[in-house]
Amino acid sequence: MRLVPRLVAVGALSLATGCGSTVAGVGGTSNPSGASGLAAPAGSSPASGSGTAGGGVGGVAPGAGQPGGPSAGSGASTGAVGGFATGAGAGHASASVPMSGRGYDAHHLYLGFPTNNDVNRAAPSGVGATNFGDQPSIIKAVVGDINRRGGILGRTVVPLFHDIATANLETDPTSQAQATCTAFTQDAHVVAVVNIVAGIDLPTFYSCLAQHDTPLISAGFVPADDVLFDKYAPYLYKLTAASFTHLTPVWLSRLTAMGYFRAWNTTTGGPASGQAKVGLLYPDQQPQQRIFADVKRRLVAAGYTVAKEYQYDTSSLNNESASMSNAVLQMRNAGVTHILSSESDVLLFMTAADSQHYRPRYALTSYHAPAVQLQGTVPNSQLVGSMGVGWLPVSDVDAGHDPGPVSSGETSCRKLMQAAGQSTSTASAEIVEFAICDGVRLTSDAISFSKDPSSSGLHAGLAALGSGFASALTWRSGLGGSRYDVPGAVREFAFNGSAYAYVSSTLYPL
Repeated sequence: MRLVPRLVAVGALSLATGCGSTVAGVGGTSNPSGASGLAAPAGSSPASGSGTAGGGVGGVAPGAGQPGGPSAGSGASTGAVGGFATGAGAGHASASVPMSGRGYDAHHLYLGFPTNNDVNRAAPSGVGATNFGDQPSIIKAVVGDINRRGGILGRTVVPLFHDIATANLETDPTSQAQATCTAFTQDAHVVAVVNIVAGIDLPTFYSCLAQHDTPLISAGFVPADDVLFDKYAPYLYKLTAASFTHLTPVWLSRLTAMGYFRAWNTTTGGPASGQAKVGLLYPDQQPQQRIFADVKRRLVAAGYTVAKEYQYDTSSLNNESASMSNAVLQMRNAGVTHILSSESDVLLFMTAADSQHYRPRYALTSYHAPAVQLQGTVPNSQLVGSMGVGWLPVSDVDAGHDPGPVSSGETSCRKLMQAAGQSTSTASAEIVEFAICDGVRLTSDAISFSKDPSSSGLHAGLAALGSGFASALTWRSGLGGSRYDVPGAVREFAFNGSAYAYVSSTLYPL
């Protein structure tokens, strides 16, 4: 059980006591029993699936633009809203590509969407934004927009939903990940899964989908490196999680340039004389252990002193909380002045540190969701001096410090959401919307480019899109060839005394 950032899709906007992972998700009707169940458009059945004809497994939730379902776009205005490239007018794939296959037939193409419908009701109070929007309508709006433009290779896109109740996700996320994979690979077949339920963003999910030749476009926010991506290639793609293989050298370089490693007084929480003593804080698991072995190697090579490493226990929330209190004691006793960590579990460390009047200087990234996870949650005295690099403006900085539209992808997604009557008033709702826009659009653009709905066709299309993909979530795509993570560039940010803000407009490529 771990306390990690809980974000629908990204896992970075508010805390939950998730057993093993974040608690997050999207729409449909709740499924408190936790039983495997798919919801499909009325009158249609997933290609090559079993048990889903007619009403589907677990009930029917008609998809946008489908027989018996809501109008195209689920309330979105008619016309070309959103500016997404699709297969409209492209016709079917070449004769060498079968007209039907796993997750598609001559007229339909099925996409899987794990959901966590009760997330807004289940979110604990007082721990950050809890309005994740109307997630089923968000999915239907994006899919409806694709279908208005001709679908994908002339096929109507049909969304299939599998819901996971928060209580079940907290109790046993691994089993829920397995059940979700079963729903999309055995109960029904889909071309790909677009996942915004961070709690099932686990190796169990990755390996099961890969074994069933089903690509995963994930907004899960668990730290990743190239070893992880290579293990599941070419089936795992990350919308929001930058690979530390590319991130670490840029992170350390920019921290040095920003003056992060200058001496720091951990009692006053301000500048001091002397030298920095670095502490590394990370979970007792992979890939974080690999990531911080590399971080340590680079720091030592640069002449910095790594005074303490602490791997905290993630087996339960109680164990993790106790582990963090012990981490504070050990870091302080070792004289650590600067803390580098991989994810927003650092919030627990900060809380314990503040109670002990220990104020080290923190190095951060978008994995910490600084503006929505830390800012306003822990005392400013813990945040003074903290800085880092980020690639997700919606959670790096608050609305008052937002630099403006990330790209044409963000602009078009906002227009589509507004036309569909969806709220963009909270960071948590926005990041769900942007993740769905990016996940569906990536799938559509890639298949339309390769003219092949198979897993190999999707991979070829994603590799070809590369940096040309205009993400709604971030400034620049890093996709291409052997790269499976979308974030392709970062900006520097720092805490200014009251809020996190970008300190320059310069983009540093990953």
